[in-house]
Amino acid sequence: MNIYSDVPLVNDDTVELRWILTVIWRRLWIVILLPILALMAVYSITSLEKPVYEASVVLYVQSNADPNSNNYNLIMAGQQLAATYSEMIKRPSLMQLVIKQMGLHETPDSLTKKVSVAPVKNTQLINITVSDPSSQQAALLANTIANTFIAQVQSLPNERFAESLKSIQEKLDDENTTISGIQKNIDALNAKGVALDVDLNQQELLLSDLRSEYKTLQQRQQALELALAQLPDSVKITEEGHIVPVLPTKAIVTVMVGQPPAAEGTDFALSRSVDQLALTFSQIVTSPRVLDATIKDLKLTISADQLSALITTKLIPGTPLIEISTISPNPLPIANSLANSFINQARLMIAEPYNNRLGIIRDQEKTISASIDQAQNEIKSITTSKVQGDTDLSRLNNDLVNHLSASRALQASYDQLSETAYNAKNTVVIAENATPPKSPIDHRMLYLMVAGLFGLILGLALAFLLEQLDDQIRTKQDINSNLGLTILGTIGKLNRGSPELIMQTDPSSVIAEDFRVLAANIRLSGLNKSFHKLLVTSPKSEDGKSMVASNLAVALAQAGLDVTIVDADLHKPRLQDIFNCERETGLTDALLEGNLNLNIQSTETKGLSILISGHLPPDPTSILISPKLAKLLDELAKKVDFVVIDSPPILEIADTCILSSLVDGVMVVIRSGHISNQEGKEAIARLRQANAQIIGGVLNGMSGRSDHYAYHYRKAREKKLPTWIKPTYISISEFFDRVRQQIHDNTID
Repeated sequence: MNIYSDVPLVNDDTVELRWILTVIWRRLWIVILLPILALMAVYSITSLEKPVYEASVVLYVQSNADPNSNNYNLIMAGQQLAATYSEMIKRPSLMQLVIKQMGLHETPDSLTKKVSVAPVKNTQLINITVSDPSSQQAALLANTIANTFIAQVQSLPNERFAESLKSIQEKLDDENTTISGIQKNIDALNAKGVALDVDLNQQELLLSDLRSEYKTLQQRQQALELALAQLPDSVKITEEGHIVPVLPTKAIVTVMVGQPPAAEGTDFALSRSVDQLALTFSQIVTSPRVLDATIKDLKLTISADQLSALITTKLIPGTPLIEISTISPNPLPIANSLANSFINQARLMIAEPYNNRLGIIRDQEKTISASIDQAQNEIKSITTSKVQGDTDLSRLNNDLVNHLSASRALQASYDQLSETAYNAKNTVVIAENATPPKSPIDHRMLYLMVAGLFGLILGLALAFLLEQLDDQIRTKQDINSNLGLTILGTIGKLNRGSPELIMQTDPSSVIAEDFRVLAANIRLSGLNKSFHKLLVTSPKSEDGKSMVASNLAVALAQAGLDVTIVDADLHKPRLQDIFNCERETGLTDALLEGNLNLNIQSTETKGLSILISGHLPPDPTSILISPKLAKLLDELAKKVDFVVIDSPPILEIADTCILSSLVDGVMVVIRSGHISNQEGKEAIARLRQANAQIIGGVLNGMSGRSDHYAYHYRKAREKKLPTWIKPTYISISEFFDRVRQQIHDNTID
């Protein structure tokens, strides 16, 4: 059960700020020392440096612009020229002239480092500043540089611009040549585009004609196919074969030969009479093809000539009818087969010119279709060429615009440079000569500020680095996250020399309030179970476990409980010193005598009694493992409400693990910054190995108060100023402890 929440009642930003301020305060000596060392070092270095003097000369730059231009253009041109001259002044060639003229034993680079040249913002002025250990030399150098530069500008011949003008002219000629070539290509593409347009129109007209002709052929083909479909109706049997009752036996079949369907390109004349058609087709009846087909169909054994002798045809005047008669013993099959063979042959004869014409039309369609495909491909090719030509033309037009713009820019640069070359003389004059300065420049304050800031940043970085490398347990978060213990409370740091039993000596102090909070949390931890015996221990000695146990017992007694505190540290007992008891009999004597009442002593606090260690045995472990100790503690727990047991350190003596099995709970006291994470983990591991009921941990020796509520509670009760600003005589260490506590309080508030 988490009886003491370790989550602060403020947001994460406040916790982070509090942690930062805590780290800074803990490493304050580093944060202060490094800036002081940096300031001392910079101060020493600057004190050893020779004084440096600065002298400045001011140049005025006259504009080379057209005098007819407005004032704004003249000013802008002057400012641009001033910026250009500022760069020219720092050239090594000019510095070499100055060195030669003044007979200096320097290099151009070393002299350049002494010179600072800058145009004055929004003016036509140039400020030349020279630094030198000599005041006279600084002024002389500044004036010499100015005069040398003016002389150089005034003596510049027009040939100085010749190379630039030549370069610009060559570029201009190249641009004009390129423009001419682009214009020729544009003209060629335009001409080609016109020709492509003409070809495209011709091909589109041709394609239209071909499609029209193809459509006409399709219409003719459809007409012929329709005529072919109607041909069977022009030749057919109108009267089936029948026997004529005469001798010899004769069978007659009547067929009709009608006018074939009219179609363009066929050989049949529409003007033929019915009689003529019947006469023409009647001759086919006895043709070899018809006779052979009949013989094959009926599987006759006679020849075609013999069959022809048995057949007679008769035209019915004025009609398209042909009467076919056969004479034989069984004439009816012959007549019917002969009629069918005749009809088939007649239909083939009539359909032949139609099929011939269809073949011609289909061949024409293939030819025209190929021509259409060729025309379409030609149109597609012309269109592709035209699109490519348009793309090339657009690109060339863009190139032409760009090159024309470049040509105009080059021409403007050429004209401007020519004018600059013409007006190059007398553009720079001295506006103010340099005079020897009376006092050297002093940058010490700036250097000190930079050094102090650098030292502060370095100190803060080092402080946080050391904090990250620090393996000590210092905060509640360290106990909770690294050791996995619930935080029962935090105890403030006692001032050096203060009485340990602060619950009696200063019950209204912040630390006393810490113990009241701890006592309340201990009581809360036993609400849901029988909790009467509490073992107080620590990983190492000097963690303050005896002090915490003593004040906790007093706080519980002041809360109205009957409490007995037992000193079970049989190696270095301290409770008799803290409570100022007489060194009489105690725990060991009670175990030996079996009489508990004779060895318990009362204290100044109502409800609190104490059982000191008594006479120290040579082998404390043998006493602690005795069943009498468990019986004694149980007997004592029945007589009082609460038993607080002070035990030896966990890592130094094994007695604590023995005692942990005799109590209801174990509380671990850890002094802030006294043990490492590894030592804390090892101590907790030993307790858990002994199956100890660890109820939580207490952080002792915290700098600043443990709970900001206690501070406000005390202020409300005392109604007076904080102790840290009282005019009292205290030690230096105590003073810093109080200052640290106050800073911590203000951070929380």
